[in-house]
Amino acid sequence: MRRVLSLCGSRITTLLLVTFFAATALPAAVYLEKRSHIVINDDDSLVERVHEQIKLESDSDLIRYSKYLIVLDKKNRTLNSVEAFATLPGGKRVKVKKSDHDTIEYSGSNLYDTRYYHSLSFRSIKIGTVISVKYEVAVSPYFKASQARLLSDIDIQNLDVKIEGGKNFRFQVDGNVEGLKATKLTGGVHVTGRDLAGLDPPDYAPDEAAMGPLLRYAWDDTGDWAGVGAWYTDILQSVPRKSDSVRKQASALFGDIKDPRERLEVLLAFMRRQVRYESVQIGIGGYQPSAPEDVLERKWGDCKDKGLLLIDLLNEAGIKAYPVLISAGRRGRIEPSFPSHTQFNHFIVAVPVDQVDIRDGDPINEGYLFLDPTQTRGGAGWLAPSDQDQDVLIVRDGGGILVKTPLVPEHENRELHVELDVDVNGTARGSGVLTVRGSSAAGVLASMEGASAEKAEEEVRSYFQRLLPGVHIERVTWEPNEGVVPEIVISASLILKEMVNEGRKGRSFRLPPSRSLSKQDAIKERQKGKSKVPIVVDAGVAQATWTLRFPLDWCPVPASEIAVENAIGRFSHEVRPEGPQGVIVERETILHSRWVEPNEMASLYELAEQKRLTGRRIYLECE
Repeated sequence: MRRVLSLCGSRITTLLLVTFFAATALPAAVYLEKRSHIVINDDDSLVERVHEQIKLESDSDLIRYSKYLIVLDKKNRTLNSVEAFATLPGGKRVKVKKSDHDTIEYSGSNLYDTRYYHSLSFRSIKIGTVISVKYEVAVSPYFKASQARLLSDIDIQNLDVKIEGGKNFRFQVDGNVEGLKATKLTGGVHVTGRDLAGLDPPDYAPDEAAMGPLLRYAWDDTGDWAGVGAWYTDILQSVPRKSDSVRKQASALFGDIKDPRERLEVLLAFMRRQVRYESVQIGIGGYQPSAPEDVLERKWGDCKDKGLLLIDLLNEAGIKAYPVLISAGRRGRIEPSFPSHTQFNHFIVAVPVDQVDIRDGDPINEGYLFLDPTQTRGGAGWLAPSDQDQDVLIVRDGGGILVKTPLVPEHENRELHVELDVDVNGTARGSGVLTVRGSSAAGVLASMEGASAEKAEEEVRSYFQRLLPGVHIERVTWEPNEGVVPEIVISASLILKEMVNEGRKGRSFRLPPSRSLSKQDAIKERQKGKSKVPIVVDAGVAQATWTLRFPLDWCPVPASEIAVENAIGRFSHEVRPEGPQGVIVERETILHSRWVEPNEMASLYELAEQKRLTGRRIYLECE
């Protein structure tokens, strides 16, 4: 087992099983045996021996496991041997023929990649078949560290993972380890388990829940985060820096500008808009940047390429800046208790706050302003949510320090204003204006780039429709605002047929449900203690104001108000009369947490429950 590592896009790939096919239903297959034996040699090379037996129990299993893929690499992973056969129901044993062995080139999102697969095809298999695979891979690892998934999405009857031979060996098992036993060996570890249930993470769970328990291990002398920073400092020292072309480009960009903050904004805008992002991951190049001079000349690079070029441009402008290693993602985070370079997948930049003027709302924490040059929109005051609230390693002074990036929920904002006139049949007609800021706005704007007018309108209309299910949208227009925080303002003509209904209790209406705090069932499950897994929410602000005008002879809507605030956020709902026959309904949801632990679930549930209650029908009441 190993992790395929790179900055700008981490992927965890087990050598135990990879398949082209995603099952259309929950797989019923089961691992009878799932064994892996890794030997670390004196020269730090590895030998991995894998043995698996998988029993197929459904039609979807036959599709999913008809191809078995062994991950290799042209530079550092070679297949020494492989043996595979299928035992059909009744006991007949069918060996995988030489013609059923194949090599499949990797085709992914990377511009360059050295991985490929050795493919084994199992033909004429039936329900009840047991496929067996044994193989050995020789590895020349780029780093003296890795991690391995211990469980799968299918049951495991017998798990056996052994690693041995490592000097300065250290390991850690994270996640729910129930049913697993980890025994420390001299230079290794032995993990065993029997009758282990397949992974079935709850909704809105962190990535780590879907991954299951992880075995992290290393055989190096990097015992702390400063050591990891020193390791990356050594990598950067092999990269040519301080070129004349970078110096001239920086000078040409900021010209006569003296203010450091203005210089920073100009240089960041150049990196975000003029240097294209392309994922480039070749061996150690997954961590080693290209020379800034080369990136500048070709006008493209991956996250580490763009980050290092920005750092050099800022240095030429008299602004200190440092590399930042981060595990970017809304549902993921690193494990601070196990210092290792294997935990990062992205490269951003940190500028000490004493280097430039700091403005309200800037993404700053622990004395640093954080910048991501791979973003294509916004200014220095906006950091993508995937980079927020993450433990990151700032590489500086020959080492590294672990800090946390800020959480800036006010930048992720959605504001809706709707005005409707209701006719005697209960149908409402009017207009709505939706203002979206932050990553959602950036996503909508990105989907429209280069699109025809018809396609752009389709994207805008679709986004508006998802926020207002059941509402008929007629004419729609939009206005992008490319400011510090990306923004788009969408205006539309709306029709809500039979919005107001008349029943035994009189006339009433219900507003279309909003998406914020829509994880009610998942929150309720966690709040009741059925799952000890955290829940990941999108921090931000959602506001909605509905103004409705009814026929003159209808009864009014009585005023009401609810507000709940706790450590997770705030929810408020207010209904107030407006004019002779009007009503205004205002709602606001603020979430200033991203990662909600089980002991905080009651607070999140309180907000979600109040929101659910206020989503009921609102009645027009006569005296």
